[in-house]
Amino acid sequence: MFILNKIVFAVSNPLLVAILALAASLAARRFRRLSAALVAFSVVWLWAWSTKAMYIAVGGWLERPYAKYATRADFAASGEETWGPSAAECPDADAIVVLGGGMGCHTNGCPYADMAAPADRVWHAVRLYRVGKAPLVVCSGFSDEWSTKPLLEDFGVPDSAMIFETASRNTEENARFVNAMLREKGVSKILLVTSAWHMRRSVLMFEKYAPDLEVMPCATDFEATMAKMHPDGIRFNAFFPDPDSFGRNCTVFKELLGLAGYTLFR
Repeated sequence: MFILNKIVFAVSNPLLVAILALAASLAARRFRRLSAALVAFSVVWLWAWSTKAMYIAVGGWLERPYAKYATRADFAASGEETWGPSAAECPDADAIVVLGGGMGCHTNGCPYADMAAPADRVWHAVRLYRVGKAPLVVCSGFSDEWSTKPLLEDFGVPDSAMIFETASRNTEENARFVNAMLREKGVSKILLVTSAWHMRRSVLMFEKYAPDLEVMPCATDFEATMAKMHPDGIRFNAFFPDPDSFGRNCTVFKELLGLAGYTLFR
């Protein structure tokens, strides 16, 4: 299933869909209307998935159910009135489970881990730990012991409070392997920390594959919501393509595929 998922995601990104539509238009050039329709589709499709407006719409839809879990710190830069509990107002649990994907491994050339945009997950887990929401921080992901541990140490989280699950390669395996690990340790209630756009599918996976755990979502990294709240908001230029929005839209497109696949085939 892991290999199949990777293949589906590899051949179903917005850029490849546009390229395939253009290739189909060439193959169907004898049928002028069909060929023209395919060319028009590829242009409109690629344009739409390259805009900030599309990112705000799709990413915002993925994030919306968990906006009430956002901390005030997540929205401080927007200058807007914020909502949701602070870390101190979140419920208590037995462990904080952080899903990997936001950190790059440190190497011999650099002792510090590289932080991508989803590294907010680690920051948020530390916030929760430092206000006493749970005594353990569980990092789940095949490279997290190498990538996340240095940052947790820099934030002052002791080794005794860290647990690493390093076998999982996707969200389903995150849920399955964390469930098995924490069941042995007597943990029954967790705060689940991941990016807001990733939380819908993560909760579904944990409900199915981690039946021994009571899961309380604590989302962070509200990028699409913050993009909408930014002073620029949805203005005229939000409907024009830009490379940054295209990269972000590829991420949410992949997440939509994963959510649809889970809904249809699980």
